[in-house]
Amino acid sequence: MTLIYTIGTWRVSRSSYLAQLNKLGVQRLIDLRDNPHAGRQEELKRSKGLEQALASVGITYDYRGQELGEAVLETKTMDVEKLVKTARAETICLLGHLHEPQGCHRLRVSDALLKAGMEVVHLLWKDHLEVRQMSHAEVASAAAKVLAFFQEHKERAEAARISRVGESLLGKLTVVTWEDFDMKHFTDGHAYRFLLPFHTELLWYPNWLSRQEADLLETTVHENVTFLHPTYMFQEPSGGFVKTLIKRGQVRICGDDCPGAIASEPLKHWSESLLRQVEDSAGVAFNCFVANHYANGRVVINWHSDSGPGDDEGLGPNPSIGSLSLGATRGFSLKSKRPHQGRIIHLDIPLSHGSMLVM
Repeated sequence: MTLIYTIGTWRVSRSSYLAQLNKLGVQRLIDLRDNPHAGRQEELKRSKGLEQALASVGITYDYRGQELGEAVLETKTMDVEKLVKTARAETICLLGHLHEPQGCHRLRVSDALLKAGMEVVHLLWKDHLEVRQMSHAEVASAAAKVLAFFQEHKERAEAARISRVGESLLGKLTVVTWEDFDMKHFTDGHAYRFLLPFHTELLWYPNWLSRQEADLLETTVHENVTFLHPTYMFQEPSGGFVKTLIKRGQVRICGDDCPGAIASEPLKHWSESLLRQVEDSAGVAFNCFVANHYANGRVVINWHSDSGPGDDEGLGPNPSIGSLSLGATRGFSLKSKRPHQGRIIHLDIPLSHGSMLVM
């Protein structure tokens, strides 16, 4: 049986990738990423430097995101015949965006390869030097258990929301499609339901709370919430660690049904009431909220994705996130990971006192 490896990007040096792929006898690295220039790992972005580094250890770089990228698979039937033909001629490794295969579209590609008679082994980093191998059956089984867990909790939470909620506010929102979208919609004072590319919806409530309600909630938060400023240890690609003090205050508040790696405070009457009100406007169930305190305009949070069955926040696949803002107006930026009609979508949204954005 022909063996195919897969691997995702991670906080590991390019030299470690080269060493491990070379050790496994990989002859061709096939990049399946939609946008191979996205992500935080500069050394692993598509470039002449990456091609030359791979070539230095006898590995050919082969970009096939235009054939088997996530965007393509959403609109076309998957065809892995060419991939199978290559695998029978050379030892190949598929490169995806995410480290965990269960959160990456290469898991779907692997399913198709398995049906075509291929053996698939996923490579995950044990540390900054070595990978461990997992069979596709192991990864697929683990992914199925995670999805079943989140589906069970989601259905339970949705049932409770539906039994409690009255008339939904969603039907009252003006629907705006991408063809009619204009950035001015965020500043005209009206609430909208935006239908964006990539099956993305945004609900925008510029005045979800009145000024008086927002002031009262801000006072309640300050009186009841103790914001923490933790120091995180991040591993660098070289294997060393760097300490980073998080300048924004943080606190996680949730019920007993909210899994996650971060410690949390229990829901109280005011916070549970707030959570239920947000649910009514969002049209989905929530079981937790994270409060962030930005002391001034210089305190920010970097680009990141709140997604993936394998994430460490306990969010699960395709999570819904409601963002309620209090205090001074701050800009909130969103951008697509891949181009739509030839360009990356970039939105800058002014989050004002009492506004709410649901993603």
